[in-house]
Amino acid sequence: MKAIVTEAEFQKLSEANEKVKGTNSYAKYRMMMEYKTKTDGRWSAWRFFGWGVPVPVDMKVKKVGDKIYLMKEGITVFDETELTRYTLTEACNEVLKVY
Repeated sequence: MKAIVTEAEFQKLSEANEKVKGTNSYAKYRMMMEYKTKTDGRWSAWRFFGWGVPVPVDMKVKKVGDKIYLMKEGITVFDETELTRYTLTEACNEVLKVY
């Protein structure tokens, strides 16, 4: 299994998503997105954010139980640390070749 999915690999996913726009497979490459924030040194619980195709950036791969997540860390506008994760789907794995 890969440790990191690169920005270039995510660009391929974005291109595959563009090809299915306007078809019955339009949501094929969408993944569930969740996030949590760190405030005063403590992480919040994971919060559901929606379904989408990630913006092409490098992301770490993490396996938890039987699920595989693509994760990135950043800073919010409120100067809090934020962790975002996408649940990898079979259709997205066909393009990204994570495992």
